Amino acid sequence: MPYFRWEKCRHVHFTPNKAEAENTYELFYDRRQLVALQYLREHLRHFSDFSPMSIGSLGRSAEFLREKMAAFNRFLVFLLDIERTYEFASQTARNCHAKMCREFGTENVENEWNLYREGLYLPAIKKCAKRLLKQHNMSVQKMEWWQWQLSELNTLAHSQGRASVAALDDGLLQQEESNRMIALLNWVIFALTGEDRTVQGVLLGDHRPRCTECHIPFDPKPQIRHQETCGDPACIRLHRNRKKREKRLVKA
Repeated sequence: MPYFRWEKCRHVHFTPNKAEAENTYELFYDRRQLVALQYLREHLRHFSDFSPMSIGSLGRSAEFLREKMAAFNRFLVFLLDIERTYEFASQTARNCHAKMCREFGTENVENEWNLYREGLYLPAIKKCAKRLLKQHNMSVQKMEWWQWQLSELNTLAHSQGRASVAALDDGLLQQEESNRMIALLNWVIFALTGEDRTVQGVLLGDHRPRCTECHIPFDPKPQIRHQETCGDPACIRLHRNRKKREKRLVKA
């Protein structure tokens, strides 16, 4: 993961002068590292509190952390590619808009800009988004799952509640790094589907039920009573096996 080296000490061993120590002993974390630490903390807390396999098993805990960190690193590589693509697309669009303003004037540029946006920009970013998904073996459903994971790290929602999230716009919400990541995923989803989602909407949550295994929202089938999974065969199998383990633990 990205990191910054410490600056070389300019004085010997110790100084009571804060000015001399400024920018010397302070460790600068990359903002994404803090999100990774939050992510691991939340999963380790859940693992230690609810998994009977974790009791007295440091080796299993370490293996669990390695698995989670490997998954997060793969997601982070995907996100960094999104950042580069988003920055390039945004800069290209800004340059094109500025060129149109010079050629057609600010009052007449809107029609030309809409033609460029519909004819060139949107098809181009859709093509880039498809390439990213294929390259990183991702899908809209997987991105929604990661958005849910990131929304669980939101400090504002945890400390102040949903009302505080509802009172802020996306610009302010994106000052928190996990929310900025959600916004980047929203941009890819928009490029693919045309659905313009907001960070606020993701944080406030989908009112549809979530699958107990993959945690992705789903539309319940009316013919199924008490549907708990999204219907994916893998989720159904995991859910069935988990229920069997729970029954065995109760009997024991």
